[in-house]
Amino acid sequence: MQKQGSGLIVNIGSACSTHAWPGWSVYSAAKAGLLMFTRCLLTELRPHGVRVTSVLPSWGQTDFTEAAHLPPRDPAVLAQCISPADMGELLVQIAQLPAHLVTEEIKIWPMVQPMAQL
Repeated sequence: MQKQGSGLIVNIGSACSTHAWPGWSVYSAAKAGLLMFTRCLLTELRPHGVRVTSVLPSWGQTDFTEAAHLPPRDPAVLAQCISPADMGELLVQIAQLPAHLVTEEIKIWPMVQPMAQL
């Protein structure tokens, strides 16, 4: 990418990288590390025309809840969480930005997620 003078790197992190929730210290610290890594890459690669972006989703339609041993979400709530198609559309939009623009990070929340968690 440096050699060709352009490119785009998108790292998928988590809203946990900027928000603290009890019981999630290790996960949040790892995601915060990814966020800072991405920010540093942007400063290093930007002079070479390479854009670097973090996407920080919150509640998604994934197996995360089950894998984290959290109670399952109500199907009506889950239907309003971030879908794979939503993420795909967002990534396409980021990639379609003009080469002279960069989105440092995007945090995406479903409207159904309680405000206390934002």
